[in-house]
Amino acid sequence: MLCATSEAVVIHDATLERTTNGTGKVSKKSLGSLKGLDAGSWFDSSFTGEQIPTLDEVFAEIGRDIFINVELKNYSSPFDNLAETVALSVRRHGLEEKVFFSSFNPLNFRRLKRHLPDVPTGFLTLRGWATPQMGWLARRFDALHPEYSDVSPELVNRAHTAGQRIYTYTVDDPVEARRLCAAGVDGIITNDPLNLRQALG
Repeated sequence: MLCATSEAVVIHDATLERTTNGTGKVSKKSLGSLKGLDAGSWFDSSFTGEQIPTLDEVFAEIGRDIFINVELKNYSSPFDNLAETVALSVRRHGLEEKVFFSSFNPLNFRRLKRHLPDVPTGFLTLRGWATPQMGWLARRFDALHPEYSDVSPELVNRAHTAGQRIYTYTVDDPVEARRLCAAGVDGIITNDPLNLRQALG
């Protein structure tokens, strides 16, 4: 999301209370003030003093090493310049073939495609939204990202027939992960990739 000084920062919530020692909305804080916060202690004391990174910093550190799913999280400010800012960052780092965009707001994709027409997009859906009957909608994106409880073999088959992929979220239970793999999903979004990788063999 964008902070008050228009940099794209990497943080899960729109507010600071849950994952930092700060308060208020990320969008109302300058990058300098955000950099002064402790964004690691909430997770584990060994991460005390960890800063909120900018997207540019993440790209510089690991952009060449892994494929990155960038979620555009401007849900409280859907008409801001996040899509354009992110697109320029991707181009600046030469990562057009190393990123994938996802969002619950499909308007972001139209704006992104003006700058990065070939970068794939995935439409995130809330629980209960992804049904086999929404296959026509999936055709507008490269992938559908449903909440895991909505995934069925029929949903996966319809998406695959439409030429789309299914990446489901957020799955930390190995039993559930095995069910989803059996249903034919193309990928799983998890908080614990090592645990699931070991469980799935």
